[in-house]
Amino acid sequence: MLFTSFTNSSSSTLVKKAEGIKTPPKFDGINFPIWKVKMTVFLQSLGRRVAKAVTKPFSIPIGDKDTWSAIATKEFDANAKTHYALLQALNDDDIARVIHLNLPTRFRYT
Repeated sequence: MLFTSFTNSSSSTLVKKAEGIKTPPKFDGINFPIWKVKMTVFLQSLGRRVAKAVTKPFSIPIGDKDTWSAIATKEFDANAKTHYALLQALNDDDIARVIHLNLPTRFRYT
């Protein structure tokens, strides 16, 4: 984990702020190929299943969540993380344009 130190001017105390890598790269509407590479690496940093979620279609497991297999639960969780990361990378206008799409698989083909 990275740390940035800064001084609080009111109390002159040293504060350490953690800067994690859990924030996806923001898409600014230009230079999609560069953003796609950054986003791919970001998803890979979240785990193999999360990165793989953009390469295959996803379907919600059948039945109550308590009856899902361990693999189905892990795949569902990975897909949710992928959706969250992609939505966090977009601004509200872009989200409105793509919210109806299956984001992880659309990301793969764009």
